[in-house]
Amino acid sequence: MSLLALTVVIASTFMQAAWNLMARHGRAESHFMRRLLLSTCAIWLAPALVAEFMQGPLDTRLLTLVAVSGVCSGIYFRSLAKGYESSDFTIVYPMVRALPVLLLAACDLLRGSVPSAAGWTGILLVVVGCFLVPLRAWRDFHPRAYMQPVVVWVLIGALATMGYSMIDKVASDHVRETGAVGATMVITILRYTYYYIVVATITNEVLSRFGRAKPAPARPAALRYPIIAGILNYLSYAMIVWVYQTTAQVSYVVAFRQFSIVIGVIAAFVIFHEQGKFVRITATLLITAGLLIIGLWGN
Repeated sequence: MSLLALTVVIASTFMQAAWNLMARHGRAESHFMRRLLLSTCAIWLAPALVAEFMQGPLDTRLLTLVAVSGVCSGIYFRSLAKGYESSDFTIVYPMVRALPVLLLAACDLLRGSVPSAAGWTGILLVVVGCFLVPLRAWRDFHPRAYMQPVVVWVLIGALATMGYSMIDKVASDHVRETGAVGATMVITILRYTYYYIVVATITNEVLSRFGRAKPAPARPAALRYPIIAGILNYLSYAMIVWVYQTTAQVSYVVAFRQFSIVIGVIAAFVIFHEQGKFVRITATLLITAGLLIIGLWGN
Protein backbone atom coordinates (compact mmCIF):
# COMPACT_ATOMS: atom_id res chain seq x y z
CA MET A 1 0.00 0.00 0.00
CA SER A 2 1.39 3.41 -0.96
CA LEU A 3 1.99 6.15 1.60
CA LEU A 4 -0.83 8.20 0.05
CA ALA A 5 -3.30 5.31 0.29
CA LEU A 6 -2.28 4.61 3.90
CA THR A 7 -2.70 8.30 4.79
CA VAL A 8 -6.18 8.35 3.23
CA VAL A 9 -7.22 5.21 5.14
CA ILE A 10 -5.98 6.57 8.48
CA ALA A 11 -7.75 9.90 7.84
CA SER A 12 -10.97 8.02 7.08
CA THR A 13 -10.73 6.14 10.40
CA PHE A 14 -10.71 9.42 12.32
CA MET A 15 -13.75 10.57 10.32
CA GLN A 16 -15.52 7.25 10.95
CA ALA A 17 -14.94 7.38 14.70
CA ALA A 18 -15.87 11.08 14.87
CA TRP A 19 -19.30 10.78 13.27
CA ASN A 20 -20.15 7.72 15.38
CA LEU A 21 -19.26 9.66 18.53
CA MET A 22 -21.49 12.51 17.36
CA ALA A 23 -24.36 10.06 16.84
CA ARG A 24 -23.97 8.83 20.40
CA HIS A 25 -23.52 12.23 22.01
CA GLY A 26 -27.14 13.45 21.93
CA ARG A 27 -28.64 10.10 23.12
CA ALA A 28 -31.35 10.28 20.44
CA GLU A 29 -29.56 8.01 18.01
CA SER A 30 -32.39 7.04 15.66
CA HIS A 31 -33.36 10.68 15.14
CA PHE A 32 -29.70 11.64 14.68
CA MET A 33 -29.16 8.96 12.02
CA ARG A 34 -32.29 10.07 10.17
CA ARG A 35 -31.17 13.71 10.14
CA LEU A 36 -27.64 12.67 9.18
CA LEU A 37 -28.84 10.75 6.13
CA LEU A 38 -31.39 13.35 5.02
CA SER A 39 -28.92 16.22 5.37
CA THR A 40 -26.29 14.28 3.41
CA CYS A 41 -28.77 13.76 0.56
CA ALA A 42 -29.59 17.47 0.55
CA ILE A 43 -26.00 18.73 0.74
CA TRP A 44 -24.66 16.59 -2.10
CA LEU A 45 -27.73 16.80 -4.39
CA ALA A 46 -26.47 19.70 -6.52
CA PRO A 47 -22.99 18.20 -7.16
CA ALA A 48 -24.63 14.86 -8.00
CA LEU A 49 -26.95 16.50 -10.55
CA VAL A 50 -24.04 18.37 -12.15
CA ALA A 51 -22.06 15.14 -12.40
CA GLU A 52 -25.09 13.39 -13.88
CA PHE A 53 -25.28 15.93 -16.71
CA MET A 54 -21.50 15.86 -17.25
CA GLN A 55 -21.10 12.07 -17.43
CA GLY A 56 -24.53 10.64 -18.08
CA PRO A 57 -26.14 7.90 -15.97
CA LEU A 58 -24.17 5.13 -14.29
CA ASP A 59 -24.26 1.81 -16.14
CA THR A 60 -26.78 -0.87 -15.20
CA ARG A 61 -24.32 -3.00 -13.27
CA LEU A 62 -23.18 -0.13 -11.06
CA LEU A 63 -26.77 0.94 -10.42
CA THR A 64 -27.66 -2.62 -9.37
CA LEU A 65 -24.64 -2.84 -7.08
CA VAL A 66 -25.28 0.54 -5.49
CA ALA A 67 -28.93 -0.36 -4.88
CA VAL A 68 -28.07 -3.56 -3.02
CA SER A 69 -25.19 -1.90 -1.17
CA GLY A 70 -27.43 0.99 -0.15
CA VAL A 71 -30.04 -1.37 1.29
CA CYS A 72 -27.33 -3.09 3.35
CA SER A 73 -26.13 0.31 4.51
CA GLY A 74 -29.63 1.40 5.51
CA ILE A 75 -29.94 -1.75 7.62
CA TYR A 76 -26.54 -0.96 9.13
CA PHE A 77 -27.54 2.60 10.09
CA ARG A 78 -30.79 1.38 11.65
CA SER A 79 -29.14 -1.40 13.65
CA LEU A 80 -26.31 0.91 14.73
CA ALA A 81 -28.79 3.47 16.06
CA LYS A 82 -30.77 0.80 17.92
CA GLY A 83 -27.57 -0.65 19.32
CA TYR A 84 -26.43 2.74 20.63
CA GLU A 85 -29.86 3.28 22.17
CA SER A 86 -29.71 0.00 24.08
CA SER A 87 -26.10 -0.13 25.28
CA ASP A 88 -22.75 1.61 25.72
CA PHE A 89 -20.75 3.00 22.80
CA THR A 90 -17.73 1.00 24.01
CA ILE A 91 -19.71 -2.22 23.50
CA VAL A 92 -21.46 -1.52 20.20
CA TYR A 93 -18.76 0.21 18.16
CA PRO A 94 -15.90 -2.32 18.61
CA MET A 95 -18.15 -5.31 17.99
CA VAL A 96 -19.95 -3.94 14.95
CA ARG A 97 -16.55 -3.13 13.41
CA ALA A 98 -14.90 -6.45 14.31
CA LEU A 99 -17.60 -9.09 13.76
CA PRO A 100 -17.70 -8.73 9.93
CA VAL A 101 -14.12 -10.03 9.83
CA LEU A 102 -15.13 -13.10 11.85
CA LEU A 103 -18.17 -13.65 9.63
CA LEU A 104 -15.99 -13.51 6.52
CA ALA A 105 -13.60 -16.01 8.13
CA ALA A 106 -16.55 -18.33 8.82
CA CYS A 107 -17.60 -18.07 5.17
CA ASP A 108 -14.07 -19.02 4.11
CA LEU A 109 -14.20 -22.11 6.35
CA LEU A 110 -17.52 -23.18 4.84
CA ARG A 111 -15.94 -22.89 1.39
CA GLY A 112 -13.05 -25.10 2.51
CA SER A 113 -10.50 -22.28 2.73
CA VAL A 114 -8.61 -22.91 5.99
CA PRO A 115 -6.89 -19.85 7.54
CA SER A 116 -3.14 -19.84 8.08
CA ALA A 117 -1.56 -20.01 11.54
CA ALA A 118 -1.44 -16.20 11.61
CA GLY A 119 -5.07 -16.10 10.54
CA TRP A 120 -6.14 -18.40 13.37
CA THR A 121 -4.13 -16.30 15.84
CA GLY A 122 -5.88 -13.14 14.68
CA ILE A 123 -9.31 -14.79 14.81
CA LEU A 124 -8.65 -16.03 18.36
CA LEU A 125 -7.65 -12.53 19.52
CA VAL A 126 -10.79 -11.01 17.99
CA VAL A 127 -13.02 -13.67 19.57
CA VAL A 128 -11.49 -13.11 23.02
CA GLY A 129 -11.80 -9.34 22.59
CA CYS A 130 -15.46 -9.61 21.58
CA PHE A 131 -16.20 -11.76 24.64
CA LEU A 132 -14.59 -9.14 26.89
CA VAL A 133 -16.26 -6.06 25.39
CA PRO A 134 -19.68 -6.48 27.12
CA LEU A 135 -18.03 -6.69 30.57
CA ARG A 136 -17.54 -3.75 32.92
CA ALA A 137 -15.26 -5.72 35.27
CA TRP A 138 -13.52 -9.09 35.15
CA ARG A 139 -15.90 -10.47 37.78
CA ASP A 140 -18.88 -9.81 35.47
CA PHE A 141 -18.00 -12.79 33.27
CA HIS A 142 -21.31 -14.70 33.15
CA PRO A 143 -23.61 -16.01 30.37
CA ARG A 144 -26.24 -13.36 31.16
CA ALA A 145 -23.70 -10.65 30.25
CA TYR A 146 -24.15 -11.77 26.64
CA MET A 147 -27.94 -12.23 26.69
CA GLN A 148 -28.68 -8.61 25.86
CA PRO A 149 -30.81 -7.06 23.08
CA VAL A 150 -27.75 -5.18 21.87
CA VAL A 151 -26.18 -8.46 20.70
CA VAL A 152 -28.95 -8.88 18.12
CA TRP A 153 -28.47 -5.35 16.78
CA VAL A 154 -24.70 -5.81 16.64
CA LEU A 155 -25.06 -9.04 14.66
CA ILE A 156 -27.47 -7.42 12.20
CA GLY A 157 -25.13 -4.45 11.82
CA ALA A 158 -22.15 -6.75 11.27
CA LEU A 159 -23.98 -8.75 8.59
CA ALA A 160 -25.00 -5.53 6.85
CA THR A 161 -21.43 -4.24 7.01
CA MET A 162 -20.13 -7.46 5.48
CA GLY A 163 -22.74 -7.16 2.73
CA TYR A 164 -22.02 -3.61 1.62
CA SER A 165 -18.24 -4.06 1.96
CA MET A 166 -18.21 -7.05 -0.41
CA ILE A 167 -20.52 -5.32 -2.88
CA ASP A 168 -18.49 -2.10 -2.84
CA LYS A 169 -15.33 -4.02 -3.65
CA VAL A 170 -17.06 -5.53 -6.69
CA ALA A 171 -18.25 -2.04 -7.69
CA SER A 172 -14.79 -0.50 -7.33
CA ASP A 173 -13.29 -3.29 -9.46
CA HIS A 174 -15.96 -2.65 -12.10
CA VAL A 175 -15.13 1.07 -12.19
CA ARG A 176 -11.47 0.23 -12.71
CA GLU A 177 -12.33 -2.26 -15.46
CA THR A 178 -14.23 0.43 -17.37
CA GLY A 179 -10.96 2.34 -17.75
CA ALA A 180 -12.06 5.37 -15.74
CA VAL A 181 -9.05 7.40 -14.60
CA GLY A 182 -8.31 10.76 -13.05
CA ALA A 183 -11.24 13.13 -12.66
CA THR A 184 -13.63 10.70 -14.35
CA MET A 185 -12.86 8.01 -11.78
CA VAL A 186 -13.22 10.42 -8.85
CA ILE A 187 -16.56 11.77 -10.11
CA THR A 188 -17.85 8.23 -10.66
CA ILE A 189 -16.91 7.28 -7.09
CA LEU A 190 -18.59 10.39 -5.68
CA ARG A 191 -21.76 9.68 -7.66
CA TYR A 192 -21.79 6.04 -6.56
CA THR A 193 -21.39 7.20 -2.96
CA TYR A 194 -24.27 9.66 -3.29
CA TYR A 195 -26.68 7.09 -4.72
CA TYR A 196 -25.58 4.68 -2.00
CA ILE A 197 -26.53 7.27 0.65
CA VAL A 198 -29.88 7.94 -1.05
CA VAL A 199 -30.81 4.24 -1.05
CA ALA A 200 -29.58 3.92 2.55
CA THR A 201 -31.79 6.86 3.53
CA ILE A 202 -34.87 5.33 1.91
CA THR A 203 -34.14 1.96 3.55
CA ASN A 204 -33.69 3.55 6.96
CA GLU A 205 -36.98 5.44 6.56
CA VAL A 206 -38.84 2.24 5.66
CA LEU A 207 -37.32 0.28 8.55
CA SER A 208 -38.12 3.05 11.02
CA ARG A 209 -41.81 2.58 10.25
CA PHE A 210 -41.68 -1.00 11.55
CA GLY A 211 -40.11 -0.23 14.91
CA ARG A 212 -40.94 1.96 17.85
CA ALA A 213 -38.36 4.72 18.00
CA LYS A 214 -37.45 6.62 21.12
CA PRO A 215 -39.46 9.85 21.47
CA ALA A 216 -37.77 12.83 19.88
CA PRO A 217 -35.95 14.94 22.47
CA ALA A 218 -37.77 18.05 23.65
CA ARG A 219 -34.77 20.10 22.57
CA PRO A 220 -33.13 18.24 19.69
CA ALA A 221 -29.43 18.67 19.09
CA ALA A 222 -28.39 21.44 16.75
CA LEU A 223 -28.71 20.46 13.10
CA ARG A 224 -25.06 21.28 12.56
CA TYR A 225 -23.99 18.03 14.25
CA PRO A 226 -25.92 15.70 11.90
CA ILE A 227 -24.71 17.82 8.97
CA ILE A 228 -21.07 17.58 10.04
CA ALA A 229 -21.47 13.86 10.73
CA GLY A 230 -23.08 13.37 7.31
CA ILE A 231 -20.20 15.11 5.55
CA LEU A 232 -17.65 13.02 7.47
CA ASN A 233 -19.54 9.81 6.71
CA TYR A 234 -19.83 10.60 3.00
CA LEU A 235 -16.19 11.60 2.59
CA SER A 236 -14.80 8.69 4.63
CA TYR A 237 -16.83 6.23 2.56
CA ALA A 238 -15.79 7.78 -0.77
CA MET A 239 -12.14 7.78 0.34
CA ILE A 240 -12.21 4.04 1.04
CA VAL A 241 -13.86 3.24 -2.30
CA TRP A 242 -11.06 5.25 -3.96
CA VAL A 243 -8.35 3.39 -2.01
CA TYR A 244 -9.84 0.04 -3.11
CA GLN A 245 -8.95 1.01 -6.68
CA THR A 246 -5.38 2.09 -5.91
CA THR A 247 -4.12 -0.97 -4.03
CA ALA A 248 -4.25 -4.70 -4.65
CA GLN A 249 -4.08 -5.51 -0.93
CA VAL A 250 -7.72 -5.02 0.02
CA SER A 251 -7.12 -6.95 3.25
CA TYR A 252 -4.60 -4.28 4.25
CA VAL A 253 -7.24 -1.59 3.81
CA VAL A 254 -9.73 -3.50 5.95
CA ALA A 255 -7.12 -4.10 8.65
CA PHE A 256 -5.91 -0.52 8.92
CA ARG A 257 -9.51 0.75 9.03
CA GLN A 258 -9.90 -0.97 12.39
CA PHE A 259 -7.71 1.70 13.97
CA SER A 260 -11.00 3.58 14.32
CA ILE A 261 -11.93 1.12 17.10
CA VAL A 262 -9.08 2.38 19.27
CA ILE A 263 -9.89 6.02 18.49
CA GLY A 264 -13.60 5.59 19.16
CA VAL A 265 -13.32 3.63 22.41
CA ILE A 266 -10.71 5.88 24.02
CA ALA A 267 -12.65 9.00 22.98
CA ALA A 268 -15.89 7.49 24.33
CA PHE A 269 -14.37 6.92 27.76
CA VAL A 270 -13.12 10.51 27.83
CA ILE A 271 -16.35 12.09 26.52
CA PHE A 272 -19.10 9.84 27.90
CA HIS A 273 -17.37 8.57 31.07
CA GLU A 274 -18.57 5.01 30.46
CA GLN A 275 -17.65 2.26 32.92
CA GLY A 276 -15.31 -0.69 32.44
CA LYS A 277 -12.30 1.19 31.10
CA PHE A 278 -9.65 -1.42 31.84
CA VAL A 279 -11.59 -4.43 30.54
CA ARG A 280 -12.91 -2.72 27.41
CA ILE A 281 -9.64 -1.03 26.45
CA THR A 282 -7.96 -4.44 26.83
CA ALA A 283 -10.68 -5.95 24.63
CA THR A 284 -10.29 -3.17 22.07
CA LEU A 285 -6.53 -3.68 21.84
CA LEU A 286 -7.01 -7.45 21.41
CA ILE A 287 -9.59 -6.92 18.64
CA THR A 288 -7.41 -4.39 16.83
CA ALA A 289 -4.30 -6.58 17.10
CA GLY A 290 -6.24 -9.57 15.82
CA LEU A 291 -7.66 -7.68 12.86
CA LEU A 292 -4.24 -6.34 11.92
CA ILE A 293 -2.77 -9.85 12.04
CA ILE A 294 -5.60 -11.17 9.86
CA GLY A 295 -5.24 -8.31 7.39
CA LEU A 296 -1.45 -8.26 7.13
CA TRP A 297 -0.39 -11.89 7.61
CA GLY A 298 -3.55 -13.97 7.52
CA ASN A 299 -3.53 -14.78 3.80
